[in-house]
Amino acid sequence: MFLRHVLLNVKSTIRLSPQTIDRLIHRSLASHAKHSNSQKVSLEDKNSETDGKTVQPIIETKGARKEREKADFERLSVVERITKKYLPSHLNSIVIFAIVGIGYVIYEQVKNDFEIKYTFRFGSCPNFKFPEDQLLERKELLDTLTSIVTPVPDKLVSSYYIVVGDHGTGKTTLIRQAARKAGGGVIYVDVPSNVEKFGASFARAIRFNFKEHLRLSTWIESKMFGSPPDEGKEASWERVLMSFRKYAHHYRKKHGRVPVLIFDNCDSLAKKDQKMLEALQDSAKIAIDDSQWITVFVASIGETPEQMEGRSSITRASSFIQITDLSEEEAMTYLTEKRHLSKDLAHDMSALYGGRLKSLQKAATKIDHGLSFSDIRTANLNDIRRRLEKIRCRATTQEEVFIFNVLCGLLHKSELTVDELIHMEEDVSIRQKVLEELCHETILTRTVSSGSYIFQGQSAKAIVGIGYVIYEQVKNDFEIKYTFRFGSCPNFKFPEDQLLERKELLDTLTSIVTPVPDKLVSSYYIVVGDHGTGKTTLIRQAARKAGGGVIYVDVPSNVEKFGASFARAIRFNFKEHLRLSTWIESKMFGSPPDEGKEASWERVLMSFRKYAHHYRKKHGRVPVLIFDNCDSLAKKDQKMLEALQDSAKIAIDDSQWITVFVASIGETPEQMEGRSSITRASSFIQITDLSEEEAMTYLTEKRNLSKDIAHDMYALYGGRLKCLQTAATKIDHGLSFSHLRTANLNDIRRRLEKIRCRATTQEEVFIFNVLCGLLHKSEITVDELIHMEEDVSIRQKVLEELCHETILTRTVSSGSYIFHGQSAKVCVEEFYKEKKCFRCKSIKDMLF
Repeated sequence: MFLRHVLLNVKSTIRLSPQTIDRLIHRSLASHAKHSNSQKVSLEDKNSETDGKTVQPIIETKGARKEREKADFERLSVVERITKKYLPSHLNSIVIFAIVGIGYVIYEQVKNDFEIKYTFRFGSCPNFKFPEDQLLERKELLDTLTSIVTPVPDKLVSSYYIVVGDHGTGKTTLIRQAARKAGGGVIYVDVPSNVEKFGASFARAIRFNFKEHLRLSTWIESKMFGSPPDEGKEASWERVLMSFRKYAHHYRKKHGRVPVLIFDNCDSLAKKDQKMLEALQDSAKIAIDDSQWITVFVASIGETPEQMEGRSSITRASSFIQITDLSEEEAMTYLTEKRHLSKDLAHDMSALYGGRLKSLQKAATKIDHGLSFSDIRTANLNDIRRRLEKIRCRATTQEEVFIFNVLCGLLHKSELTVDELIHMEEDVSIRQKVLEELCHETILTRTVSSGSYIFQGQSAKAIVGIGYVIYEQVKNDFEIKYTFRFGSCPNFKFPEDQLLERKELLDTLTSIVTPVPDKLVSSYYIVVGDHGTGKTTLIRQAARKAGGGVIYVDVPSNVEKFGASFARAIRFNFKEHLRLSTWIESKMFGSPPDEGKEASWERVLMSFRKYAHHYRKKHGRVPVLIFDNCDSLAKKDQKMLEALQDSAKIAIDDSQWITVFVASIGETPEQMEGRSSITRASSFIQITDLSEEEAMTYLTEKRNLSKDIAHDMYALYGGRLKCLQTAATKIDHGLSFSHLRTANLNDIRRRLEKIRCRATTQEEVFIFNVLCGLLHKSEITVDELIHMEEDVSIRQKVLEELCHETILTRTVSSGSYIFHGQSAKVCVEEFYKEKKCFRCKSIKDMLF
């Protein structure tokens, strides 16, 4: 009966678990003990009975006994008959247990061997987490990955592979597509976030059973005497790798090609168990060296590839295969054809998320569940804004500045290199901390090829851009108002203790640039003077003296940069005028505004008009706008000068601001006089040379020169302030006055000789007459010049060349011509003493 009970339990169990086997042992041993005890009790009872009375013996014949035993034997089952016939009764349970255990272990070994070989033959790759009809086939990348996981038969392998890409770019989807397409020989292992379970995950991938490796004696010992093997060691991933190596060899031998082992989501190993990742990488190298199998690591850009690059085993790895975002065409195809969204909605989603596949999948699923795109967009941008704010709140002032520079830099460039980041912040600790936080919060990511940093997705760029535009608007508004309040005027190019105060002229200019509060303005102003008379110095002195409300613009020689110079004067930022919607459209949809137009001086003038109105309303007086060095405009862009002159007239008509033009005598004033808007200009304010007294004061008191040298310098240069400054500086540097005089006269003589060499005989006679006339008179009028030369073309050509070479200059008041400084007159006197070859009438007869 006992054997029947055991066998019935065995029959009812298809696959014996450890609990079932323990129950069998317990039942068999307990039953055996009970049977022994019952025999002892019956014997004791019999003994006690025999003590009291005499037992009558029962006589049984030999034949009857055999008949009874035969009847009992026939009642037993076949197994019980065999056991009773060949085995002692006390060994029954142990033998049955051993037979069942051996069968169980052999069954597990055979079954596990079959399952692993079956897995190698047909491959292992889990199903997708979404319907397969939503799969987007990215042909180029899929073909690349398929070629990796489909080794050529009977060919040695040369490298293992590392597939990288940002989180959400579709790495897992693509590698699973490639694995399923390749089929047999591809083992896919999904590394869990809890790396302690990596061994179980690896075993599950190849259907490896950890009981497979147990020896029979070990198994029986563990079950009978309660000494289980070391489960921590036996269930480790190294045991699975050893088994994988064994079956990889079998697979290669049978099918003629190596299997492929894919480790997906390796970032968990890099973060939590670097030694395990290093061991897997080393095993991948050894496998390649021995042509055992090909390993493919799949990880996100950042820490994992950097760690793997630092290992010596990287030498056997192929170059990184990077999975990028979807192109605009792929994103639109996915959203319209695979997710059945409208083109407008797909376009909006592509604009917000770019080609980030994971983000597009989630957003499309939410829309399928009834959420509106505006709610999704708001939630997404708020999440990124929250992460940015979290980083900013933890940052120091220096770190915050670096964060701002990095994010703003990425708005204007597609990526920032390491050198550019070092230029932004030299402190390594700050730089590393900020970049790690920005990458951890999925604001930035690092490219594998160049190591540069880029935005992690279009939505991150959008939210940073919105914040940046708002910041620029507020910042620019504050800076312009600050500039209007305190004025803008550059410093002097020489020490201020060398400034000569020309009281009369300075008071005149100061009264111009300091309008009376609550009084209408009547005219704009044109300040003229020869080159080197001190126009710029005087107008800057007046502007600095007036203070608030005075904007000084230095017109550059390259008039194309005039807009930038004008903007710099009022601290205007060309991004300030961009509306938020325009900016987002330009950055997200690739439709940038017309930069040529947006960066023009007209934009700055429009902004100046706006803030001039604000300044007048707040302070009760109009601002003053000074354009210095306007000669560049007259020579290279007359239309710009005309437009500025017209705007100056309109500003006076509307009492918006006062404009002051500063230019040299000659072409610029003549052009401006020819315009109708000159009617609203005041009479020209002319800056003349220093008087002898002012020149001597400047040289002796401001430049600390002796009276004799100061007198000689005035005799040579006259009151031309620029020439006196230059000469005094050279004397301070050790040059002698005689050397300066010789160099100066030689330079003027060279220019005179250049004019004379290009002139015809008639032009040469006219030059001689003009210069000799000016040696006897302080100036020559237009009528006298006509009397000297009736041909207009000759007269105009010669006078232009003499003025261009700074030999002569024209007065603004009368239009007469005079020498351009005392040194020009001295040089002409010496030059024509040496030249006696000109044919001309008497100078006095010609002039009088």
